[in-house]
Amino acid sequence: MTHFSRLGALFAACIMLAACSHTRDFASTVNTSRIQQSGKVLLMPLDVRLSLLTASGVTEPNATWTEDAKRHIQEAVLEYKDSKGFQVAMLDRSQLPADLATNSFELEKLHRAVGNAILIHKYAGLKLPTKKGKFDWTLGDATKALAAKYGADQVLFIFVRDSYTSAGRMALQFFASMVGVGVQGGQTVAFASLVDAKTGDVTWFNVLSSGFADLRDMDGDRKFVHNLFDTLPVGTAPTTGR
Repeated sequence: MTHFSRLGALFAACIMLAACSHTRDFASTVNTSRIQQSGKVLLMPLDVRLSLLTASGVTEPNATWTEDAKRHIQEAVLEYKDSKGFQVAMLDRSQLPADLATNSFELEKLHRAVGNAILIHKYAGLKLPTKKGKFDWTLGDATKALAAKYGADQVLFIFVRDSYTSAGRMALQFFASMVGVGVQGGQTVAFASLVDAKTGDVTWFNVLSSGFADLRDMDGDRKFVHNLFDTLPVGTAPTTGR
């Protein structure tokens, strides 16, 4: 698939996800045998970016929103793990040797690529014949060294891209609607993956889309984490109802 085809497919996936308040898929129903509901989970640095959607349709990253969201989401994760009774180690790049710190950056980019591929091929309808309906995705053995450093059995990743409509964009939406033209507002796409530390296999994956919370405040981030982790198969047995 070409670069532009991937972008188009990912855009289609985002549109499909945005049609729902939140959408889920349960990799755990496929990979149950690989999941440990006990043991330590290594939380990777959050791959989060919040932006302002301008009148011209350009998304401008907002550093303040982004840093606040990272801090609040991390706090909400710690609250969640206390309520569910499982151990979490926080990866701190400043405390890692140079090789492992570099490895962690590469692993973050790899997860981003694999997660986007899952969105494209499971949600945008571009099925891969090699998967044959199976949920079979992996990050390879890149997780092994980092997990061993923290004594973790599983590795947890969180990815968020969130944009908020500017006043100018809202005005454009209003006037465009007067002549029957739709103008896209801010969108959110977020996903989380639980990965087996030894094999790198993605054992659980969940997606949330626009409409679930405002990630610029703590209450919104707490709601976001609870929705995203609704079926996380660690600690107390997760709920499976939609």
